[in-house]
Amino acid sequence: MRVSEVMTRGVQCVRPDDNIRDAARKMRDLDIGPVPVCGDHDKLAGMLTDRDITVRAVAEGKDPSSTKVTDVMTPDIHYCFEDQDVEVAAKARDIMTPNVECVQEHQTLVDAARKMRDLDVGALPVCGDDDKLRGIITDRDIVVRCLADGGDPASVTAGSLTQGKPVTIGADDSVDEAMATMAKHQVRRLPVIDGHRLVGIISEADIAQNAPSGDVAETVEAVTEG
Repeated sequence: MRVSEVMTRGVQCVRPDDNIRDAARKMRDLDIGPVPVCGDHDKLAGMLTDRDITVRAVAEGKDPSSTKVTDVMTPDIHYCFEDQDVEVAAKARDIMTPNVECVQEHQTLVDAARKMRDLDVGALPVCGDDDKLRGIITDRDIVVRCLADGGDPASVTAGSLTQGKPVTIGADDSVDEAMATMAKHQVRRLPVIDGHRLVGIISEADIAQNAPSGDVAETVEAVTEG
């Protein structure tokens, strides 16, 4: 399977001089995470992601209405040309990202953004005072559900963005079951539970590195349908 078979066509750009709140609104309206940054003559100047905004703006306390895209975007672009097949791991624990840290439900989105920056992650489990999992908060949640709506990340709490009972997978469940769960519930990150203990998280990137390209494409398509 080639990139041309799974890539998204007809993409839209933001401009380097756009402010990040406007960029966040475009990301929300188009329901996308990364967006190309185009300069003069539509030449690609970089990429802007939820994570760029969260780590380089929100975590640093920058004003989203005056901070430009060029100040937080990723300028170095890497290209791929074709998909690579990899072997399937047996269990969820074999492909998960272990040793995850929580953000407390009463902490603010600025606190969450700083922890994401410091840990170099794009998502954090949200835990209560009893250390039980309440949900997951992502850099995209901060960008789309707070900044894009004009919210103040210094006052909005992580717990306020979690909704319902979190979807999880058992550590000894198969990778196929993990992919099916992500597709069924349309989630991009899946907490891994061993007994009642949170032991890791599986992301789309983990799936992509450890499953055949055809299965990956089906999972990603199902996750992004909603």
